Amino acid sequence: TQAGNINIHNNINNTNTQSQQQSQQQSIKILIKALEDQLSVSQLKEIKQVVEEAKGDLVKAKPKLIDKIKSFGENVASNILANIITNPTIWSCLV
Repeated sequence: TQAGNINIHNNINNTNTQSQQQSQQQSIKILIKALEDQLSVSQLKEIKQVVEEAKGDLVKAKPKLIDKIKSFGENVASNILANIITNPTIWSCLV
């Protein structure tokens, strides 16, 4: 029936949307955890300040974020990246 087809279509769309949202939330949690593990509270605040000052302009924000992260020390960026890669969720996707 027409009503049955619409219901199935909506269920599939809702399931796909929920899966994508859960996946994005998981990715964000992994990133935030990696940042929290490697940065001090004040360093994390400095990163957030750069993000806020960019007002959504990603092109403007990127070089400032790079400079800010470099200012924290030469190993910080590689440690953050290593934490992200070795997260079990990410790691399982690479194997």
